[in-house]
Amino acid sequence: MAAAAVPLLSERMTIWRTDGLALGFVGVVVLVWPQLCAVCRTAWAPLSKSSQG
Repeated sequence: MAAAAVPLLSERMTIWRTDGLALGFVGVVVLVWPQLCAVCRTAWAPLSKSSQG
């Protein structure tokens, strides 16, 4: 949202705003990553078991 506000509202994209966006994005990735890995493991588990033998 803040990145979209720069051209739309003629706001400045300061280093603090850029750092805040990056930190927020990293925080969301850290919180969501375990769920994504769990989905990947359950989706790929049948394929890996069938190819083993």
